[in-house]
Amino acid sequence: MRITLEILLVLGAIFLAATGGWFFAKSRFPSWMTGIWKWPLGDNLTRAVVHLVGWASVLVAAACVPTVVVLVLWDRSTATYLAGMSSMFLAGAGSFGLIWSVVLSRSKPVSA
Repeated sequence: MRITLEILLVLGAIFLAATGGWFFAKSRFPSWMTGIWKWPLGDNLTRAVVHLVGWASVLVAAACVPTVVVLVLWDRSTATYLAGMSSMFLAGAGSFGLIWSVVLSRSKPVSA
């Protein structure tokens, strides 16, 4: 069961890192990401919102790596505690970026 979870975490990390990289490169969401697919985000999809979602994707992808280390070691060593703490820190930073992007996307656009 653990090997399945490890494989899913690695595949998820690859997908999230690629998605975050695509958001950075294009500075926009894909055309299919409309309607229900952009659900938590509002209608003010600026470049900053796209970059925050990209950063959130990259940080959560980075959090998958120490989680795999925790699953592989699965003991009470210092390395396991450090990997667990870094995984929680990265996932929390990614969550903060996603929440901030939702707040920005639901705010009123700045009039020029």
